Amino acid sequence: MRGVLMLARATGAPLFDGDESGPLLGFAGQAALAMELAERRRESEQIVLLKERDRIARDLHDLAIQRLLATGMTLQGALRFIDHPEAADRVLRAIDDLDETARTIRATIFGLRIREAGPAAKGLRARVVEVVERAAAVLGQSSRVSWQPSQDANFQTARVGSPSSPTSQLPYREQGL
Repeated sequence: MRGVLMLARATGAPLFDGDESGPLLGFAGQAALAMELAERRRESEQIVLLKERDRIARDLHDLAIQRLLATGMTLQGALRFIDHPEAADRVLRAIDDLDETARTIRATIFGLRIREAGPAAKGLRARVVEVVERAAAVLGQSSRVSWQPSQDANFQTARVGSPSSPTSQLPYREQGL
């Protein structure tokens, strides 16, 4: 049931007859159909949005992250030819910056996917983000969750923190913390 359409008259007024209530049945059917169409349109728009997010995520991964990693590897290979210690330090910092940028892009990709609706949003990442957002609202401060791979391929680390509080780290597998 989507809603209720109710006819009312003042106490003591005559009951509605078929000529008065008949057209309302048609109106109720049209209203239900309009509500159904609106819901389908919202679902369709959500699907378009999710497909666009997936496309952006693929593009970021395929183009940006691969280029950043390739550039970092090229710099690492060239590092052995740099004799000046200060120049070598600058190149190492640049490599670290490229790695951090790749991690930021990955976190952005995961952020796009975390916001999905429906069954896809029931994963551990989505639940962690939801809990952190609720806690931040109750505590009255902003918070951020970022995801980083660990040395063990089966684990990742969720970093939770805000500008005014320390960062917490939660090692996890997709099956649980």
